[in-house]
Amino acid sequence: MFGLKAFATKKSTRVNDQSASGHMDIGKMRMQWGRTVSTSDGDETVSFPVPFGNTPTVTATTEITTGAASAWGGTVVSVGTTSFDYNRDDTIANATHNPFIAWFAIGLKP
Repeated sequence: MFGLKAFATKKSTRVNDQSASGHMDIGKMRMQWGRTVSTSDGDETVSFPVPFGNTPTVTATTEITTGAASAWGGTVVSVGTTSFDYNRDDTIANATHNPFIAWFAIGLKP
């Protein structure tokens, strides 16, 4: 299959593929993604690999590992150009399992 880099020529949109680092620029657009361990029941700051030029749109979800004894939900509380805050609500008190926060952000590059 052809990767995005195969379609970037001098006359086309420039692609900066840094997917191994969790981000990619296509023209003026920047996409970033990641997965981090959630360690607390409450607001947690998640940093982007590189900054955005504007406030991006972020979607995030709590990822449950098979066999987890609890269920979690969460909300993106605030977003900036270098990070976002995510509030994971733990529905079971004294849970010992730390789920992952899987996220994706899209905005403009600086």
